[in-house]
Amino acid sequence: SRKAQTAWQLFQLNKDTASLAAVYAPLSRYLNWRWKYPYWIYYTQPDTTQKDAEFVFSALVDLAYMREISRIVMNEDSATAWEQKRINFYEMAKPWFWATPAAKPAQYYNSVTHVRSQGNVSWVTTGFYTDLLS
Repeated sequence: SRKAQTAWQLFQLNKDTASLAAVYAPLSRYLNWRWKYPYWIYYTQPDTTQKDAEFVFSALVDLAYMREISRIVMNEDSATAWEQKRINFYEMAKPWFWATPAAKPAQYYNSVTHVRSQGNVSWVTTGFYTDLLS
């Protein structure tokens, strides 16, 4: 679910700044929604307590592309704000999915019960794409 990445890739192919600008507001709304509900909610009601590592990791990737989109259609201040949001989201997510820095990450986390579940290892490994991961 990498919508900003898709918009960026299309822009790289066609250099259509007007189209990129046209999707900026919807992408902003989507990424802000995703920040609030960081898990796959197909057939469920949104719940701020549920966290899904793959969904969060893809959001981190999307936030980096949104930073780049912002540089083109907005300004450097806006790009900086998206980068700060990305860093903040990463810092919030670390304790969700890692019990300790050396632990293997879990896919699911509930912020009320603090229960982590392993989920699918293949989906969790998409987090290795995140350049913020230390």
